Amino acid sequence: MEFGQPQEKKVIQTGIMGQRVVDEEVRRLYNEIKGKLCFLFGNPMVGKTTLAHLVSNLFKHCIVYKIDKNYTAETFRAIANPNIRYVEIDRAYQLRDQITHFPSYYKEAYNERQDCLLIVDSMTSIQSEFFSDPMKASPRDANIMNNFCDFILRRLSKYKPATSLVICHEKIADFKTGEIIARVNRILYRHVDAAFRIVEERDSEGNVVARKIVKTSERKIKTENFNFTW
Repeated sequence: MEFGQPQEKKVIQTGIMGQRVVDEEVRRLYNEIKGKLCFLFGNPMVGKTTLAHLVSNLFKHCIVYKIDKNYTAETFRAIANPNIRYVEIDRAYQLRDQITHFPSYYKEAYNERQDCLLIVDSMTSIQSEFFSDPMKASPRDANIMNNFCDFILRRLSKYKPATSLVICHEKIADFKTGEIIARVNRILYRHVDAAFRIVEERDSEGNVVARKIVKTSERKIKTENFNFTW
């Protein structure tokens, strides 16, 4: 599937970093993720959170489990779902509690979860809590972290047909092939229906000229022919 084909479309000015996003292409991305548990990953500041907020407009309910501290609840108000709700997360146990009790904390959203978007922003930030002192990190810490992430993803998968976007940074999975995946333990992909990587295209002077989303197939981490330029 090719995104970014020339056609008559309404353009939305986001007001953030001068980005322009075509609403029809956002809707096509919405159709790709609806009812699924997905990773949205890429380098820092590539636009993962911006894109997630744009897609939120196509859902009746949207809950953001906000772990990142590099923006406030007001940053994306101009482009986000007007009914968006932010849950500030400071510690891992808070995320576990919030995800576990989603059905009781947000009854209306749970009852209409086929029209609900849950955003975890970001899994990378919550993982850092398990390694607060890198000089004392151990394999046991890594196991605890991976078990925690596994729990969060398993719980989110149980809430389908709610749509879940788990935002992550990226990492090189294979130095020989250059394969890049979300910065999580690879085995966690077994819970995920699809993953979308945001990449930047730059000109000869290093200026960003486009951002593209590449979809990787579920559980296989194999790049498909899916390009979404925004």
